[in-house]
Amino acid sequence: MDNEERKRLSEIFLSLEEVSKKISLQEIRHSAMKEDLDSLLSVHHINNLKNAVYEEGKRIENELLNKSDSKFAAFKKVTAVISFVVVIAGVFGISGMINNAVDTQFKEKIDQKIKIKLDESAAKINKFIEESKEDIQTNSNIIKETLEDVFTYNQKFDTHDLIVLQTDLGSSGDMGNLFGAIYHSNPRALVQVTANEISNYNVTEASWTLNKSSKLFPENTIFVALTGDPGDELKNPLIVRTKNNFTLVGYSNGVFADIQKDNHDTTHQVSWDKFVEYIQSEKGKKIKTNEKPSATEILGTLAGYLSRYKKPWDKDNKIWNKVASESKTPIMQKSVDNSVKYNTSQNALIGKVMKIDRYGNAITNITSADIEKFLSKNNKIPSSDSVKIIHNIDVKVTRKSKEGDTSFTYTARLVENFSGINKGVDVALLDSKTLKLATSYGNFSTSRVVKPSDTIKITKLIAKKTE
Repeated sequence: MDNEERKRLSEIFLSLEEVSKKISLQEIRHSAMKEDLDSLLSVHHINNLKNAVYEEGKRIENELLNKSDSKFAAFKKVTAVISFVVVIAGVFGISGMINNAVDTQFKEKIDQKIKIKLDESAAKINKFIEESKEDIQTNSNIIKETLEDVFTYNQKFDTHDLIVLQTDLGSSGDMGNLFGAIYHSNPRALVQVTANEISNYNVTEASWTLNKSSKLFPENTIFVALTGDPGDELKNPLIVRTKNNFTLVGYSNGVFADIQKDNHDTTHQVSWDKFVEYIQSEKGKKIKTNEKPSATEILGTLAGYLSRYKKPWDKDNKIWNKVASESKTPIMQKSVDNSVKYNTSQNALIGKVMKIDRYGNAITNITSADIEKFLSKNNKIPSSDSVKIIHNIDVKVTRKSKEGDTSFTYTARLVENFSGINKGVDVALLDSKTLKLATSYGNFSTSRVVKPSDTIKITKLIAKKTE
């Protein structure tokens, strides 16, 4: 066997190894061919080849012995013995150990048989490769189609709208009930909490907070807002759609007043009893609920269902027109007005305390835009790079109660941060585009006894310049 044939055999074996890796799935189909190829590489086949070489050498020995003179018989017999030893040592080392006469005939016939066998194997391998290419392409197309089907299925059935919770429940067990109801209805729901420390029963704060915190959420987000006791409306919750494609789940006590202002699209009022009956009878599913369900159970179940299935305004929904009534106007049992007003006659800016933050600052609904408008009407001192304007404002805080209104007035410095403010000084802080009433290094809500829903009235702007 020359170097070219050896190289060819090596290339064939490498091709066979590469094909074997790629087409492992075709083992059953091509088992017969693989057995034939494996036999070429097996020790058993090599031993058979050695035996064939041995027999051929013996035949050549007898032929030469018969033709040779008797005086050379002993020498040729020794030569044959050497040839047999070489056969046992290995097929590929024969040519260097045998005499020229025996080597020529012996090598030609052996190499010819090997060449024929290699040609046959190469032809089979090439045929096997061509057939395997078709099978690989077919399997590749099947895998591609399967992956596309899986992707389509996941997009169609496994996408769940985000659920966002805002409550006054704090860290109580009721918050756990709300989560449990959602996951019972949709075990794969994605749930986030924006606020669970809304002041108890403070619908005004809840409405303002929901509107402020929802602005950057993506379309189709489901907001669950629960503040206070829904009372007689417990089993008649609302599902509201806004023009910017938010879904709101809650009650008609005013928690949606700000977010649906100029943004309301449609409202569906649900009959909880009809909803439960439909799910259990038509769908054959059980809803984990008590005879006297809580608001957390009702709103959580609805939110989980909405995140997984069709909404009342989706086409071909088979449930909501049976369990809910639609209204094109907002449904609110309580009116909530969180707008900031400007009283021209009194030259006053009127707003509300919406919440108390963890530092004791009173956060109002008055924005930096409201303040700028107020300053433009009252500021008579021109500003420049070399002249800084210090604004002091009179702030009147009023609290309404059954016993009568109570109020106090104080002067605060209008600032953007606490830099340079002495300890204990009251300031009106424009932070994150919202006005906060605060005390430097102090708790404003404690020292001034301010609570959410208190009215804020800003008057008497006093401006002075400093060089």
